[in-house]
Amino acid sequence: MVSNKQKTSFLTFSKRLNKEKMILIELRKNARKSFAEIARQQEIPVTTVFEIHQKLQEKIIKHTTLVDFEKIGFPIRALIAVNNNKKTLEWLKNREEVNNLHLSKNHLLAEIIFPNIKEKHEFMEEINGLTKTKTYDIINEVKRETFQP
Repeated sequence: MVSNKQKTSFLTFSKRLNKEKMILIELRKNARKSFAEIARQQEIPVTTVFEIHQKLQEKIIKHTTLVDFEKIGFPIRALIAVNNNKKTLEWLKNREEVNNLHLSKNHLLAEIIFPNIKEKHEFMEEINGLTKTKTYDIINEVKRETFQP
């Protein structure tokens, strides 16, 4: 049987998790939003937002800005899948054209970005000299960074 003290403790824990989640959601929407603005929207004291943010620091990788690459002169984007090996991994990690690099069980998945087709072609010639690739050109981005914990 669960005691009243245990129920109260669980409810307090649950409310705290809910506040953490709401603060994370607000920061994912806009990392520049002030603690005061978050506190006002969530109807909690700004000190609570500050305290929760301090505790969340180990869970936050970094605050960043999402960019529309086409608007800054990089309209050519693709995803490539390659076999995972140390040489290809190191080569991709050191290329400025690689925006994201992910490791699956047997493959590396890279998002690559270029200002023009010529540079993409040169990149693909180089990597095809290292390993077999599958390339998927990105025509349009449908959804980005919208996951809410």
